[in-house]
Formats: sequence, C-alpha cells, structure tokens
Amino acid sequence: MGVNVTTFDYILDSGFCLAWNSRPIPRDNVNSQGLTQLGRRLLDAEGALGLLLHFLSGTMNETSLQEMFALVPSVLSRYIEFALGILSIVLRGVQEARIQWPSHKKMQFYSEKISACHPSIVGAFGFLDGLSLPVSTSSDPEIKQATYNG
Repeated sequence: MGVNVTTFDYILDSGFCLAWNSRPIPRDNVNSQGLTQLGRRLLDAEGALGLLLHFLSGTMNETSLQEMFALVPSVLSRYIEFALGILSIVLRGVQEARIQWPSHKKMQFYSEKISACHPSIVGAFGFLDGLSLPVSTSSDPEIKQATYNG
C-alpha cells in the first residue's frame, strides 16, 4: 500500500482520528450540527483510513473494497468522500506532507543532471514515479525512448 504502520498511526494521531470521531458524516437527512453517532458507524477511524488508503493507492475496484470492508455501495462512497476530506485537512497541517518547489538554483542543478543522462529532455528538474496515467506519446522515436515509463 505504500504506508507503513508508523505513518498510518502518525496520520491517525495528527487529527484524522479526532475528526472522524467528532464530525457527523454529511447526509441530506442528518443535522450537520448534530452529535456524531459513533456506535452506528460501520468503520472506526482506523478502518476508514485503511479504506481510503486502499482506495487511493490500491488497484482493486470498488466492488472488491465493498467486500473487503463489508460496506454497501452508498456507504462506501460516502465514507471515502468523508475520509478524503478529513485526510486533506489533516495533511495540510503536517509539515512532512508539504510539497515544496526547489529553489531556482536547485532546479537548474537538477535540470543539468537530467540533461546529462537524457540529452533529449531539456528544462526538466524532476520526475515522478509510481503513477500510471494514460497519456499521448510523441511521434519522435528519440523522445519516446527518453520518456518511456514502462
């Protein structure tokens, strides 16, 4: 999944658990200012975070998640949406989760290193790995080879 136990616990302790246990899950027929009904939730905070991390980083479809977490489709989607909002808020407050651009000098240094290894890639200062998105490919074989990710 890409998250070890220490990181999982850190996210829980950074506010996820408190938010999950203190906020009502938004629904049309529930008072948004009302008290949470923890005893009526199908997942505790740990289960909700586990569900969300499986959803975000796993390859299984939602039907498999429904079976794994014993949730019906409407509850699964509601829990994922609610947990995603909480995780977003929690990660904004975690210093280690910040994405920070390198300085211009550092970008130039990285760009030179990348260009030295891959001459057809000019002006790049970094790469992302581990994400597979459908993209178009260049018709130029040299560029296609230099940017191949498979």
